[in-house]
Amino acid sequence: MSSYITREEFLAPRPRRHTTLTIPDEFEELAGKKLRVQAMSAKERGDYERSLNNPKTGEQDPKLLAQARERMAMLCVVDEAGNRLFTRGDIQALNKADSKLLCMIFDAALKLSSGDEGDFELGNSEPTTGEDSACA
Repeated sequence: MSSYITREEFLAPRPRRHTTLTIPDEFEELAGKKLRVQAMSAKERGDYERSLNNPKTGEQDPKLLAQARERMAMLCVVDEAGNRLFTRGDIQALNKADSKLLCMIFDAALKLSSGDEGDFELGNSEPTTGEDSACA
């Protein structure tokens, strides 16, 4: 038996990896509730990365970059069946959400969606590392 993966094994449908976050007590009205964050597909990751760039220049757009966490939440927060909770139309509403909650989601999504958290650089000269929060 070969220890190498076959094409069929690699391309076989499988459930998306996910993690469940518990909302901390400091968010009284939501305390103890669960939030599911799932890994992005390769297509979603590419779409996410492009969504932070100016469509005309292809360069990172500071205004779009400022919505990086909201866009990540839109892509990665799902219900128990794996259906997204948020749509593109929710970006402005997510912009008003508590930043700590968005940072929790963003950090969890980074861990699930990249081999190294440094893969996602939000306009910083230094990549994010596993020891530091992407929201620090």
